[in-house]
Amino acid sequence: MAMAVATVGRARSTRVLTDEELLRIHLDRETGSFALRFRQVSDVRRSAVGAVGSKVDEIAAGIENNVATPIMALTKTTHDAAEAADSAASAARQRPT
Repeated sequence: MAMAVATVGRARSTRVLTDEELLRIHLDRETGSFALRFRQVSDVRRSAVGAVGSKVDEIAAGIENNVATPIMALTKTTHDAAEAADSAASAARQRPT
């Protein structure tokens, strides 16, 4: 059994605290410490998730602007060129020789 001084109000007693009392005191202190650490870690994690989310948005915008939009423009240009070639071929076939 551990030796500790129990305090009741302002009066001090020299009785030995029981293991259960010591455990309760220890757990009360640890509960507060754990709650504080948990809040701190939780805040850091939330901040990290927000940063990752904004990076994902930036990457998506970059893909849209630097990949998707140029591919769509290239597709349109290719389609326009194919139509112009078809039109030229049709005109060449209809022209008398």
